[in-house]
Amino acid sequence: MRKIVPLVNLNQVENYLSNGVDKVLMGSYFSAARQVEVFTIQEMIEVNEKIPVVGCFNRFYFEHELNQLKHEIKSLVEGGIEEITASDLAVLEIVFELGLDVKVILDTDTTMTNIDDVKTMHDMGADEVVLGRELTLDEIVSISKETNVCGMHFFGYQLMSASRRKHLTQYAQYRNVDIRTGQLYWMKEAKRDALYMTLEDHYGTHIYAPDVYSGIHVYQTLKEAGIQTLYFDVMGLEIEDVLFVVRSLDILEDYDQFETILSETCDMVLTHGLLYQETEKGK
Repeated sequence: MRKIVPLVNLNQVENYLSNGVDKVLMGSYFSAARQVEVFTIQEMIEVNEKIPVVGCFNRFYFEHELNQLKHEIKSLVEGGIEEITASDLAVLEIVFELGLDVKVILDTDTTMTNIDDVKTMHDMGADEVVLGRELTLDEIVSISKETNVCGMHFFGYQLMSASRRKHLTQYAQYRNVDIRTGQLYWMKEAKRDALYMTLEDHYGTHIYAPDVYSGIHVYQTLKEAGIQTLYFDVMGLEIEDVLFVVRSLDILEDYDQFETILSETCDMVLTHGLLYQETEKGK
């Protein structure tokens, strides 16, 4: 299975390579949301000469943005980038329209939840489809074995809400406090003890689940099921901790024990999300 990790700094490329990262995810200020760091098109092309880069197009685009979207996709492909992610189907359409030789990974965060979803998107031209975050392990295994074109979000704080509105800015104006774009904040609801990592960037406001999602303990099961790619999210985490997970996966003997050690040594609360929660009838 491929392991794809967002690049957090241009100086980290060698570190990523030495820790077993197969490809790095990189996006520009225009193309990407929810990124620790954004890069220029030229920087992405230059990094691609050292480690394969996946261009990140993980947001939705509006009519007035389509020309720039075409320009950035075309520039990356002409610069040697062979793979891009897409949350917006307009990316697929542009690739077909321009006749570009590039693989497209469709990642809509939540909507790919059954075999027909995956097959339809694959038939439409997506080379890989990232499964929705709310699936159970049984569903992930079943869909992957049937289609053999699936990736999944594997490790990191999981996005639970996103909005184009600048909610933190509005809150700051109401409360007369300072809020910085790109700064992580930990928000607490009045009736809950958990802290929710919250980010406002140029695209909007993003709220993450309070614990770090981990699929480490089912790594071998996912491998046997034919999952093609594991996606890591580095937001709110130390990059060395994420790379520690990446390099450990193929040498571990006891994955459950590793999760315990990771939780203790890296001071993080791990969750298995909905992997073992019975899917509601009628889904």
